[in-house]
Amino acid sequence: MTGVVTDIGVVIGHMIARQVRRLVARGKPDAAVREASVRKAVVDEWTQLKLLSVLLFSFSIGSAAGMGMFRAAGSNALLLPAIGEGVMGLGYFVYRTCLKPRWERGLRTKTVAA
Repeated sequence: MTGVVTDIGVVIGHMIARQVRRLVARGKPDAAVREASVRKAVVDEWTQLKLLSVLLFSFSIGSAAGMGMFRAAGSNALLLPAIGEGVMGLGYFVYRTCLKPRWERGLRTKTVAA
């Protein structure tokens, strides 16, 4: 998670630097042109910041939940995540071996019939 925290700091640093540059370039004539070219980068950085923040928040909540489960159930607390992982793996196996091939055959049949 140190990489996520570092990336959050980098994105915030870019945002602060952009604001400082905007304040410095406010009186210059080409500032409006430069403003328009930066909009996509701003949107991308906000999206990245939101994603990284959700990852950090989810990790923190998961850590607290794991600590609470360990206090309540001891080492048996690992059974719940292990069962969940097994169910997800089984579901993915069924999807890849049974459902996806059937779905792809149906798409090919519709394409050939059309």
